[in-house]
This record gives sequence, C-alpha cells and structure tokens, in this order.
Amino acid sequence: MPEESTQQKSLQEEKKSKSTKKGLFNSSPLIKWAGIVVIVLVISYFMVEKVLTPMFLSPKSEKPKPPPVDIKKKIGPIYNFEPIIVNLNEEGARRYLKVSLSLELSNTKVIKEIDLLKPRLLDSLITLLSSKSLKDIEDVKGKENLRREIVFKFNRQLNTGRVVNVYFGEFMIQ
Repeated sequence: MPEESTQQKSLQEEKKSKSTKKGLFNSSPLIKWAGIVVIVLVISYFMVEKVLTPMFLSPKSEKPKPPPVDIKKKIGPIYNFEPIIVNLNEEGARRYLKVSLSLELSNTKVIKEIDLLKPRLLDSLITLLSSKSLKDIEDVKGKENLRREIVFKFNRQLNTGRVVNVYFGEFMIQ
C-alpha cells in the first residue's frame, strides 16, 4: 500500500503541476478558440484597413477625370443682335414673329466684319424671316431648319471667319 499512496501522490503532483503550467495552448478549448477568433479578426481588420482599402481607393484605380472644360475654348465669341419683328408670310399678315438672336462666331475678327456688314446681314435676316409661314417655324424641327438657314446665309457673306451657331434668345409668334 505504501506504493499506492506514492503513486497517488505522484498523480496529485502531476495534476498540480499541470494546473499551474496552464498557458494559452494548455487551457480549455473554449478559451483557445476565442483567442484564435480574436487574433483572426485583428489581422483581418489590419489587412482590410492597410492593404485592401488603399489598393481599391488609390487614384490609379479610379477612372481618370476629364480635365476641366474651359468654356472660352468650347464656345466662340458671341455677337448679339437686337430683337427683330417681322410679319409672317400669311394671308392678311395677321401674325408676326419677334426674334432676338445671338451668333456664335469662329473668331473675334469676325465681329468687326459683322459690324461693317450689319445692314446687309439684317436685310437678309428680315427677308428670310418674313418668307416663313407659321407652319414653317412653329415646331422644333422648323426652328432648327431656320437656324441652319441663318448660318448658311450669313456665312455666304462673311470672309474673315464664319458663324458657328445661332442661338435664339427670344422667339415669339403672335
């Protein structure tokens, strides 16, 4: 029996030594897994924060933004005409058209030429407008056609540049 008591003592001492030597890897499985989960979460956070986020949000991966548009380069010089009132080409001349328009020009040199030719340009504009009937100009397509005709007529008379576009500021039929 003395041998059994010695064996029991040695087993008890082993249990004590195991209980005092418990570390992270010798502890209960629940604590082990909780520790592993915490470590994985911390590593995942730093991977996302420091590696993945800068990789996806870096300026290199974004679509390049177009350079800011310089309006002066996009639209040429503008020449404004005073409002013009003409009778439409209809029986009894009961309807009239009031139009104010602006010309977009190819360069600034054309402004001087338009000032010189203004009486001739106004005459051709009045002739063109008064030749139109209500049906010719009442819809969008008619206005677009009128715009093209004005550009064509004016460009035939200009030498130093050209009219790029015509903008209607006022277009009233009564």
